[in-house]
Amino acid sequence: MSKINKKIILREIDRLFNIALKTNDEYLKKSAIKHAIQLSRWTRVKFPRKYSLLLCGRCLSLLSSVDTARVRVRRDRNWQVIIRCIRCGEIKRVPLKS
Repeated sequence: MSKINKKIILREIDRLFNIALKTNDEYLKKSAIKHAIQLSRWTRVKFPRKYSLLLCGRCLSLLSSVDTARVRVRRDRNWQVIIRCIRCGEIKRVPLKS
């Protein structure tokens, strides 16, 4: 796939996520996210990390508000951001680089 096509696909994924972040309609959020993931899989374009951090791995809900996610910062050996989905209980650990 050419770089021009990848840029178009990434722009479309970005547009779909902006729609999902701005709307309050749950059905529209879910369908926009689902369409962005399918578009990424069909075209074999890697999903952007900034958006994969906003998604729950199990239920694909958007982890951007207080209603859907609980966020903690923890330091054991390394700094970590722990994001827990309130809907399904999935835990996502993101290491912070110091």
